[in-house]
Amino acid sequence: MPGPPSCQGAVPGTVNTLETARNALDHITRAGEEQGVHSGHPRLMKEIAERVLAEDHGGANYLAVCEVFKKTTPLQKGSPVPRP
Repeated sequence: MPGPPSCQGAVPGTVNTLETARNALDHITRAGEEQGVHSGHPRLMKEIAERVLAEDHGGANYLAVCEVFKKTTPLQKGSPVPRP
């Protein structure tokens, strides 16, 4: 199954670019840490955004993360979860 249309082509960042989303996630992560709130999820989302930005998708929106997910190797049952 090919997935949603947003994962099948260009995802222009006409309203919100991936860089803007990464900056927001950075702020959310830091604010959470300062307030003693668990920040693992936004930190992971920020790391994923940074991987996509490193592949030169900065002008796209956050759905460009599909490009990273397409390249991810499926885990085998019982395998540890890899960290980027």
